[in-house]
Amino acid sequence: VCECLAGLGFRPQLKWPNDVVLEGRKVGGMLAEAAEGVVILGIGINVLRVEFPAALAESATSLETVSGLRLDRLDLLAGLIEFLGREVDGPMETVADRYRTWSGTLGKRVRVDLGSGPVEDRAVDIDRGGGLVLAGGQVVRAGDVVQLR
Repeated sequence: VCECLAGLGFRPQLKWPNDVVLEGRKVGGMLAEAAEGVVILGIGINVLRVEFPAALAESATSLETVSGLRLDRLDLLAGLIEFLGREVDGPMETVADRYRTWSGTLGKRVRVDLGSGPVEDRAVDIDRGGGLVLAGGQVVRAGDVVQLR
């Protein structure tokens, strides 16, 4: 998604684990689920300018809001499908490397809200399984991440 958006002139970043961010605000997200030997991928991108609910107004954006351009959703979808079609059979070993390229989380102090309570540390890497590696050595596989200032 980031590579596709960058090809359109945007400067996206990933917020671990699955948010796509532009100018510090969430513009989209991805979810993947593996079942019976296949992976189902869901992608959501806020394309057109909308009124976000008050609770999201400070944290969400759209491609139109950022660019000032009204993008054709079908053209965007076709470009994304074409891009994913080229990448789907790529080596899994490169996924973590590519994720690191787009990460806006690495190098930042974060608070991860886990079931056992919050952990604060610096995010230093993404492991081969997609886990967020903290400076203290802990690897987070799931949790809500807040970047601290």
